[in-house]
Amino acid sequence: MNEGEKKLVLIRGSGDVGSAVAVVLHRAGYIVALHDDPAPTAPRRGMAFTDAVFDGSASLEGLTAQLVETASELRHAMAAHGTLPVTVWSFSDMLSIADWSVIIDARMRKRAVPETLAAIRAEQRPASTAARTAKS
Repeated sequence: MNEGEKKLVLIRGSGDVGSAVAVVLHRAGYIVALHDDPAPTAPRRGMAFTDAVFDGSASLEGLTAQLVETASELRHAMAAHGTLPVTVWSFSDMLSIADWSVIIDARMRKRAVPETLAAIRAEQRPASTAARTAKS
């Protein structure tokens, strides 16, 4: 990937699957941020970036993830490209923070139906714009 082509990737889920995807994409040159629930399930502590939600930071495969509290911290972490920012904000807030090129749902959810982007964007836009977005 060329320097001018860096793409922003949002990964939902900081568990072992999301963490593995984050490491691979970060090493490939993508700018990666992780998003999870404020109290994610963490069956394998010490083996995923989920620990950053509980401890403030976590290291895996030589890469560190850092819990960020503000949009400014998130933007700074993404610009520095040294650590992976982890957030626990609402997903709709995460969508509005950056112009994400790719959104990956790496959450391990057996029964929950994932939200659709059209439904989430409908919450953020006026009714007429949301209706056009949902139809496209």
